[in-house]
Amino acid sequence: MTTFIVNGVEQTNPISNEGNFVDLIKYIQENLISDNQLVSCMRVNGVEITEKEESALYTIPVSDLDTVEIVLRHPREVAEETLQTLLIFTRRLPSLCKQVADQVEASEGETLFQTLLDHMQIFTDSIQTVKQILHIGINQTINLLEADLGSILKDLLDAHQVGDKLYRAQLLREHLPKNLTEWVDLGIPELIRSRDS
Repeated sequence: MTTFIVNGVEQTNPISNEGNFVDLIKYIQENLISDNQLVSCMRVNGVEITEKEESALYTIPVSDLDTVEIVLRHPREVAEETLQTLLIFTRRLPSLCKQVADQVEASEGETLFQTLLDHMQIFTDSIQTVKQILHIGINQTINLLEADLGSILKDLLDAHQVGDKLYRAQLLREHLPKNLTEWVDLGIPELIRSRDS
């Protein structure tokens, strides 16, 4: 690795060139991440990578990499960015739900259904991450929305497994979009207020 950059400042390579990418990740976790800073972005050879892509690189020798750049930020900043992105992301989900409902009713395959499930996983993971960062425990609005969403998703998967297209379409057309709209109108703003308190 020729260049290791932290928050825009070039640093000395913290591990030997014989080490693998996983060794660099361990160094970052043990020496740079703390209660006051998290990795908000990692770029390898100029390309931002996801956690999945990160783990795929574990066995790559660092000598095969040109640059590794990480951006460290305070957890509250990460939570703020996540909430703002989540607000935009969640506003789009009700229309996707209705498209999937149309596809289910017309028996046109499952590609959009799988996409929706992936999006819902991103949504729920993001909510959990923000709650953890902001140390949000019991919050009636959030807890009710989470319980409702969990129930809807369970029913949706159960209906999918037994082949109940009518109920699945109803959940996709009515219940899930309603819950997601409540997240946009009530849940995410409540998380933002929690961040500010």
